Amino acid sequence: MEKIKADVLEHYNRGQVGCHRCGGQRDLMVVSIRQLKQRAMGLPRKQYLNIQEAGYPKENKVICLDCWFQRFEKKRKQQKLYKSVRKWLRERRGVFGYYDIISELSLPPEKRNSLHKCLFDLKKKGEIKLATGHSQACFTRVVKPVTIFGNRY
Repeated sequence: MEKIKADVLEHYNRGQVGCHRCGGQRDLMVVSIRQLKQRAMGLPRKQYLNIQEAGYPKENKVICLDCWFQRFEKKRKQQKLYKSVRKWLRERRGVFGYYDIISELSLPPEKRNSLHKCLFDLKKKGEIKLATGHSQACFTRVVKPVTIFGNRY
């Protein structure tokens, strides 16, 4: 089984076993395959055999445990930011700007890129919209009507 795993990992990393992201880890115990399209590839011990039989799908990447955990830590921090922005939005009425959020939530400079992504996602989901008649960095919260027994309030 270790031979099949090594063959699959070498295929994805041009002949060497190692992390695609950091290039560091080369130990088979800490390097595994990351499937971008989650397919039912079977049990972990058969996963590498199934990847071989599927013809090495292009969307798979080799990643070490350190990079895997960093990815999840980044997502966890991003979700925490989303939660605090949504809470701030619930209490907010009227027009607000990007810098209002930064100042009222006391966001450090390193979180500003994450805030851009957060606002873009909230706009895409329809929770906020660009404020008409204001600069491009101004938004309003979208208040959805409440439906009770088929009547909108």
